[in-house]
Amino acid sequence: MEKQQDMTTSDGCIALAIEEVRQPQLRSTAKLLADHTIRKVSGEFDIARVDRDEADGSVIIYFGLINSSYFLSVQVDPLPAPQIRGARIAAGVECWLTCSTTVHPLSALLAATHLVPDEQWDMSADVSSSGVSIKPPMPLADSVDDNVGMLLNILEQDAGGIQQLASLSIAVLEVHWHGPLRQLPRILLKPATLQRVAALHVALDFHINVG
Repeated sequence: MEKQQDMTTSDGCIALAIEEVRQPQLRSTAKLLADHTIRKVSGEFDIARVDRDEADGSVIIYFGLINSSYFLSVQVDPLPAPQIRGARIAAGVECWLTCSTTVHPLSALLAATHLVPDEQWDMSADVSSSGVSIKPPMPLADSVDDNVGMLLNILEQDAGGIQQLASLSIAVLEVHWHGPLRQLPRILLKPATLQRVAALHVALDFHINVG
């Protein structure tokens, strides 16, 4: 997530990144743009996200690509003056929690936690299971660890309730990675993040989507 910073510095980084994708100075940027087309909104390049949380102080600008769930990212060193460090294709990441059961009705799942699900379904003559899904909105342009961490921040607001859900159902934290066909996935979860997942008694399931 973005932090509040001096807007002049931020604007300078963004302007430099836009100029780089408009008229590439780096061979790597030109090569990427030969294979991918940046999406435009109202005639302007679609900036999906600006990440100012990097430990080294750099700024990463994510540009949306046409017909893709992944991004072209440009990394800029802001000081002493904005300078392009590099460009690459950055994966898109989605994650959510799904809990399903063929034993308990939906009412039992809803009673387990005060968190409100984004999706829910109940057993019936046509549906073989009951379940809930907690899928809060979050930026697709972010790392696996950051997006999983944001979901955990929400789930931990009722950790006991999620643990109860896990005892009643098959509780799975799903991570969906989106990238180009020729790029191997980089799935990185920090030990602290894995410990948080384990503490909720939920499983991790990774889905790799390429193309």
